[in-house]
Amino acid sequence: MKIIFVGGSQRSGTSMLLRLLCTHPTANQPTKEASYLRTLLQAYRHGRNDFGNDTQDYFGGFDFFTKFNQTIVGSVLQNMAELNLKTPDAEVDTVITKEPHMTMFFPELHELLPEALFVLIVRDPRDIIASMVDVGERMQREGSPHFFQNRDMRQLSNHVKSFYAPNLNLKEPGFRSQLTIVRYEELVRNPDEFIATAKSQLGLDLQKDIGQKEEEERAKFRPWQTAQFYKGPNEKSVGRYREVLTPEEVKTIEAECEDYFKMFGYS
Repeated sequence: MKIIFVGGSQRSGTSMLLRLLCTHPTANQPTKEASYLRTLLQAYRHGRNDFGNDTQDYFGGFDFFTKFNQTIVGSVLQNMAELNLKTPDAEVDTVITKEPHMTMFFPELHELLPEALFVLIVRDPRDIIASMVDVGERMQREGSPHFFQNRDMRQLSNHVKSFYAPNLNLKEPGFRSQLTIVRYEELVRNPDEFIATAKSQLGLDLQKDIGQKEEEERAKFRPWQTAQFYKGPNEKSVGRYREVLTPEEVKTIEAECEDYFKMFGYS
């Protein structure tokens, strides 16, 4: 079974990318965030790093500890696939899931599932942070506190970079060969090219029609899901930071994310 993990910062387009990848005929339906899986990976990281101290008393050998965690993570993914069939008689041979904070644990996922593939979406940090500010304002109107409301550009810049650092710092050849990096702007401007890339690099047959119309979902997740969520890839949100952020805020982001800008070709 092919396993694909989608990653990226919050507000970078991970939901859109997941829905697009899940149009592959034998993939599962798009799922909600894999937050439970992320907590399992947190436990694995803690146990691995502490193995010589406490963890070994519960597992004995490190090989058994690794196998134990492989079994748990694999079982969660298999169960998710069976629960999210596109039709009652469908067969799923490609499992695709995501949760932005799980991106920070891609190195651990590679340790446990060395055959898994990873798709990392990057986006102009100015647009990511503008979207975070939008979410913060919507949550504030509903009376829900969140640090997005602080408009602290240094904090938000570091938050964005924290999702990518563990993956970009991991130079292990096996992981790098199974990591595909997608630029949000290129995807929304030319989805056909991305669909061709997904065919050649990931072995997926994708469609462009990923719009969602469910009014119940619109109401339930209103602060986090914008109109973009219910449409296919489009470039209306590219450069929107100019409408949301002040020039001084933009300057701060550009300074804090200088390495990110250089690495991914933003200017």
